[in-house]
Amino acid sequence: MSITTTLLADVSAEVFRRVHGFAADQDVRYYLNGVHLVPGRTKQQAVRMEGTNGHLLYCEEDKSAVVQAELIVSIGKRGRTLLRGSNRIKVYSDKAVHITDQSGAVLYIEPCNGVIDGKFPVIDHLVGVPADWHEGLVAPVNTGYLMQALSIPGYVRFFSRRDKEGAPDMKSSVMFIMDGGTANGGKAFGLIMPTRGQFAPDSGVDAMLPDSLVQPRAAA
Repeated sequence: MSITTTLLADVSAEVFRRVHGFAADQDVRYYLNGVHLVPGRTKQQAVRMEGTNGHLLYCEEDKSAVVQAELIVSIGKRGRTLLRGSNRIKVYSDKAVHITDQSGAVLYIEPCNGVIDGKFPVIDHLVGVPADWHEGLVAPVNTGYLMQALSIPGYVRFFSRRDKEGAPDMKSSVMFIMDGGTANGGKAFGLIMPTRGQFAPDSGVDAMLPDSLVQPRAAA
């Protein structure tokens, strides 16, 4: 008796690769070790992929994707070398995960279970109301995280939140948005989670510069 499997997801391997770079690696929170595939709420909305390690989050649309239900998918190190170009990732109802070329020829089969059972964190509350974000990189950020954000090819813009009084919120996450989307035309953004700075939020430049460079303003 044969077992019939159905295709649950067909997504761009290249988009998956970019998002997977922000996922955790061997984290005890196992659901963070993969990429979250999220179908659009309507037929007009593109599928989005999400990845986070708890410090960084990256989300990108894949306009070429078809996803039937939310899934968390992981690809091993050997398979990641094939996450490029026009290759595709296909996920089946028996939890098999294949990487194929554009014609559908199978290039790689994930030897372990490529579908992670678990609940991926809901990111909606991290984004909040878009109007609350104002352009500019204000809050302190970890330079390593910033470099990873800048690894996405394209043009990037930064946004920060303001507090209730309208002043820059130094405890805010920093949002980065790919201006014009990415190579596949999908919208993309990420979040760098808050970092505790070494200087007080109201510190002036004079407090943060080397003392030998701080000069008083010349008399008028």
